[in-house]
Amino acid sequence: MRSLSDRAPHRRAHVAFSAWTLGLALAFTTHESARAQGSNGNDQTTSPRWRVVGGGPASQGGVFCPQILVSPAGVPHVAYQDFTSNFHQLAVRRLVGNEWVRLTTAGGSSEGDAWYNRMGFQRNGALVVASRDYGLHGAMGVRRCAGPDQPWELVGGVPASLGGAHHTDVLVVGDGTIAAAFQDSTTDVSGRATVVEFDGNAWRVLGRPGLSIGFSQYQSLALARDGSILCAFTDNGLGGKATVLRWTGAANGWEPLGQPGFTPDQPNNLQLCVAPDGTPHVVYYVWGSRIVVRRFDGTGWPTLGPPVDGADVPTVETEGWRQWLSLDFDPQGRAWVAYQAANLGRKAVVKRWDRSLHQWETIGAPGFTPAAADYLSMDLDPDGRPYVAFRDALTMRALVMTWQ
Repeated sequence: MRSLSDRAPHRRAHVAFSAWTLGLALAFTTHESARAQGSNGNDQTTSPRWRVVGGGPASQGGVFCPQILVSPAGVPHVAYQDFTSNFHQLAVRRLVGNEWVRLTTAGGSSEGDAWYNRMGFQRNGALVVASRDYGLHGAMGVRRCAGPDQPWELVGGVPASLGGAHHTDVLVVGDGTIAAAFQDSTTDVSGRATVVEFDGNAWRVLGRPGLSIGFSQYQSLALARDGSILCAFTDNGLGGKATVLRWTGAANGWEPLGQPGFTPDQPNNLQLCVAPDGTPHVVYYVWGSRIVVRRFDGTGWPTLGPPVDGADVPTVETEGWRQWLSLDFDPQGRAWVAYQAANLGRKAVVKRWDRSLHQWETIGAPGFTPAAADYLSMDLDPDGRPYVAFRDALTMRALVMTWQ
């Protein structure tokens, strides 16, 4: 379901950690005043507003790539690259009562720096996380934890990709099968999109390696209403435009939903999500122009209303931060979009599609986060309550906020 730039994350970014930790106490004190405006889930104020979840940061220290996913039981989980570990390994915390606690300390969550950190839950409650793992020479490691205090295991015992993997995503199919997508450094044209599946014994490629014509970015997986796997990506061989493919099985392979390269523009941070009625949707930035949501109507991909936001809101990201965005649906089938607004100091904005008014409505105040909300992600719980996770620019720690 989320992504980094096509370049390898800059290793010098780690140097910044030692610099900002010197002022962490002061920054955190400043952060407390902002938090007082949006306390935790136990706040008794009746007026809905954005509030910090768990009484404070979800991480003990600095992070990269925080991602949030709510379990089917309604428990938020946050995965991130943990600056307090020796090699910036993967850490996962879950909300227990009003406190963020480690999912487990048993077993290795990753060998080295963990990037992207997309998650999925199996029916038995096991958590699956896919990361670009620098301890695996940049290959994709897919790890599984059966539950609280259970050990991490590397699915298949080997990396899920043969070589370097960027823009990793993971999907748990209805029967518990794990699928993963990534930008594949081993294809004939380096960087084409590949999807793999774990068959219970080993990783195997679905179809062929390299589904895109050229260099691809922003691989995003979703489950169609009929249980088939959908994969979205941008394709440099089609001018950087977006394509969505559906896996029809070994006999017929992958087929496009609509025209390959269906977007008139060049998407950035493309995300794919399927509405409760089974309609696939995508959301993406067009740098310096707009944020767009499109839906598949059976033949094409018309926009869902006007742009979510307009000119100058999205801006080019840097190695120091990543301008991510998220798309999800509530039980009523309404689309929700979370993003950073450059004209609000890169703070977060959440909007919801109003079908009756045919427009995007802002939920709460625009720019509701205490500071810039880098590496932002959003997930809705089974009741439709949004949780937004991000790296808080004041403390560089993971912070989660919810509308309540």
